[in-house]
Amino acid sequence: MTRTNEPLHVVVGLGHDDSTDVETLLESYRLTSRFPSCVLHLVHVITPDESEQMDADSTLERLDMGLVQERDRIDDLVRRTLGAYPASLEMHVDVEIARHRHRALEQAARRHAATLLIVHAHDGEESETLPSTLIAHAPCSVLVVRPRSTPTHAEPLLEPAPEPGEPIRTQNAVSRTHVLVPSEPRDRKRHLDDPMGAL
Repeated sequence: MTRTNEPLHVVVGLGHDDSTDVETLLESYRLTSRFPSCVLHLVHVITPDESEQMDADSTLERLDMGLVQERDRIDDLVRRTLGAYPASLEMHVDVEIARHRHRALEQAARRHAATLLIVHAHDGEESETLPSTLIAHAPCSVLVVRPRSTPTHAEPLLEPAPEPGEPIRTQNAVSRTHVLVPSEPRDRKRHLDDPMGAL
């Protein structure tokens, strides 16, 4: 568990498509901007096939130029997408070359002692396997970003929430939602001391 006085480290895997990267950045910002102190590690992985395309003449100078261009692209994308962001939110851009994107993201999560790893569901050529592979092997929790397909507003409850002091309701044939009311503080302590005794 992360201590409250230490920053929360989150690794964000970015691809090559600006539209999916924008969705990933917005979701990452929405989740992490609420924390008092957070570090976002924006990781872009270039695979050997991509580096060969980028570095056609196999010169180190051209490869370095490609890495710089990718860093500049991500930096520009962050500025256009998020604009000004809270001072408590620190961002780092890391562009690296690796044979497998999922392994590079796993290593980045370990290197930064990340609490969360965020990737897009449709990121590059590994889009079909990248999220599932990371979920199986990542050293931390994985959040998979998908394009929003759900309504922007939730459906109203068929039964309103109970008013203060109103007794708890039970599930009935009309309501799909069972509204739970927190127990009294004294019952909570007894429940924690003897969970089975409260049943």
